[in-house]
Amino acid sequence: TYTGMYNYMIAHPTAVMAAGMGAMNGDLLSVAGAIDLESNSGGFSLLRRLTSATTPEAPTPGNYAIRLLDGADATLAETAFTPHEAEDSPVAGFELVVDFVAGTRAVQLVDSTSNTVLATQAVSANPPVISDVALQNAPDPVSGIVTLGWNASDPDGDSLTFDIFYSRDNGATFQPVQMNATGNSTEIDTAVLGGSGTAILRVVASDGVNTAEAASAPFTMANKAPE
Repeated sequence: TYTGMYNYMIAHPTAVMAAGMGAMNGDLLSVAGAIDLESNSGGFSLLRRLTSATTPEAPTPGNYAIRLLDGADATLAETAFTPHEAEDSPVAGFELVVDFVAGTRAVQLVDSTSNTVLATQAVSANPPVISDVALQNAPDPVSGIVTLGWNASDPDGDSLTFDIFYSRDNGATFQPVQMNATGNSTEIDTAVLGGSGTAILRVVASDGVNTAEAASAPFTMANKAPE
């Protein structure tokens, strides 16, 4: 649930901007995870390459770092940070948005004091490809449980996961529907999706870091009675 909320806020900064925050654009990498301070172990919960994101709080330099490496394991960039410690747990969380460097082939979570690598995520050379996002044999207007399908592939042969988002306003804003779906289709219960004459479903494919997205043609979603 929290990963879904985080993905949505990072991918759709306009709502947060309305609250007075700015946005950053470019070739970016959103990174989140956790570190067990007692065992000095950790890992990533999210790695997403983005073109825009809400302007995050500047990281406080500390004893940990996000390191970007090229194919020869040479360091391309390194960002030091201090994780957010909890009062009742040895596990500290972190979330950063850093500049992605062309040629990055691995992302590491590092304990800088001992140069210990706590986690490594490989980065493929090519992003996935996705197309033909469409509802399959759905009623018009759309209602009930329907199947959303798409075609996707990865030039590097990586396994893909898919996040599905719904828009009621022809793509101006989106809300998350499902996260980390697999295969080339998924069932969606439209009972929780508001009615619209310009509804769109968008699918974001991820190979673990790189992403690609495609959207359905606009369709009519049936209105719902109040509860």
